[in-house]
Amino acid sequence: MRNHGRSLATLFAIGVVGCAAPQQSTEDSPRKESPLKQAGVGFYQEVSWAPDGSTLTVSVLEQSDTPEGFQYRVHRLAVEPPELVALTSGPMDLWTSWAPDGNRIAYASRSGEASDIFSMRTDGTDRTRLTDAPASDTQPDWSPDGTHIAFVSDRGGTEQIYVMRDNGAEQTRIGVAEKSAQNPVWSPDGSHIVYYETDATGNDEIYVVNSDGTGKHRLVRGVWPSWSPDGNKILFGAPKGLSIVSVDGTGESLLVGGAEFGAFSPDGARIAYITTSDGQVSVCIMKADGSGTVRLLMRQAPEW
Repeated sequence: MRNHGRSLATLFAIGVVGCAAPQQSTEDSPRKESPLKQAGVGFYQEVSWAPDGSTLTVSVLEQSDTPEGFQYRVHRLAVEPPELVALTSGPMDLWTSWAPDGNRIAYASRSGEASDIFSMRTDGTDRTRLTDAPASDTQPDWSPDGTHIAFVSDRGGTEQIYVMRDNGAEQTRIGVAEKSAQNPVWSPDGSHIVYYETDATGNDEIYVVNSDGTGKHRLVRGVWPSWSPDGNKILFGAPKGLSIVSVDGTGESLLVGGAEFGAFSPDGARIAYITTSDGQVSVCIMKADGSGTVRLLMRQAPEW
């Protein structure tokens, strides 16, 4: 099976603590936690916010009778109250990104030994293939103006960042990673892309480049970077947990110990993230300062 970017077992053990208990405030008390509890063993790979902040997409791994023994499907998760709806049927559909107008969702889907980028309507209909290379194309991210999609492909032999039009045209590699590039995310103004790459020694380092691939500079060690909506901060997975840092590399601080993957809500007020604890994997949201955490979705995590 081709690599889909640190998926599966490398992420099953990311967390050592679960969702923190909501912190009480006399001015803004959080709602009562009432998570959805899925039956069976599974894992949540990534989350992506809808532009209106009411909904998340979640890549859900579940055990299955496929040759791999598991499958990924894309789900929609309403935030309040939590409601989960499957949008794809698998067997390997994951890595989601919403179009800025909220009308379509980009995602990766594997068939055989290759995976390609598709888009679909937000109800899972009108599935449209955007790439068709004999390679692994994955981790799409829609540009803020809706005209382009960044993604990762190993079509040149190693995983590198590519950019294409939102209809799949003009697929072009930008920049060159030393070994393996992952998780490209556009800055809110579309001028830069943040991503991480694994170097020859196996270290994961976060870099920022201009949208054409020039001006590459290292930011911090970590994985799964994403921008704050104001463009001033980067959220990322650090060795100790989900952390935040200024775009100039200063002011790094820990938000949630044991979590790696997170994403700011469109208004910047909340962060959705994935964590594991006590044999459970959960999708949680919290305020941007790390307080007021609420669990939305949970299930038994695999033992790997």
